[in-house]
Amino acid sequence: MKIRGIIFDKDGTLMEFSDLWQCAVEELFNEYSLSEEVKEEIREKIGIKSDLTIRENSILASGTMNELFEVISMYILNSEDEI
Repeated sequence: MKIRGIIFDKDGTLMEFSDLWQCAVEELFNEYSLSEEVKEEIREKIGIKSDLTIRENSILASGTMNELFEVISMYILNSEDEI
């Protein structure tokens, strides 16, 4: 069987992945021991609402990985390539 394509469903159109994205972001926070204030700033910028759901049309819902890395790299002292 030959694979003819891969579907990336980051925004939850086909499957609900918000819990996975939320967990991945929290793991990143823990890895870098970020303060609660910084965590809230990043959540707001990438599109995680206060109830921990993902804001429609946000970076996390429909942006590129580069956009996501750009925001996170503003708060972590590594380059986008290292993240």
